[in-house]
Amino acid sequence: TVSANGKSKAFCKKKKPKVTSAGDMSVVFTSNAKKQASGASCQVTCVQAASTNTTVPAQKWSTVPKWADFGLYGPLGFKDLDFKLEFAMDSYDIISLEKCSQDDGNPMYKTEQIFVNLTSKMRELRPERDAKILNYWGVHVT
Repeated sequence: TVSANGKSKAFCKKKKPKVTSAGDMSVVFTSNAKKQASGASCQVTCVQAASTNTTVPAQKWSTVPKWADFGLYGPLGFKDLDFKLEFAMDSYDIISLEKCSQDDGNPMYKTEQIFVNLTSKMRELRPERDAKILNYWGVHVT
């Protein structure tokens, strides 16, 4: 089935599609494995290259971004967690979460999961903020 320009059309066996679209296009191969089993082949050609405009806006130095590095350690570090995370999101443009952040000693909480949990909670508490959240994690390799 080929979907383009708001329309979908099915093609079977030797019937080949020739479709153009100025927008998104999807191609779905479906088989019920009863009549055909050899698979499918698809060739797509773009007639116009995508835009190469990849300019990244420069930092506006009229205000310097405020940066903070946080580490939460043990049960006290996670006490009033929402308040601490809201404060960080409200006060800083760049927030670094420390590698040594640990939950209450529960071995099921590993550094990676704590990073994911804290970042998700920060975005949930302040979805409108575009603060950059970094995970600072160093390892010692022997």
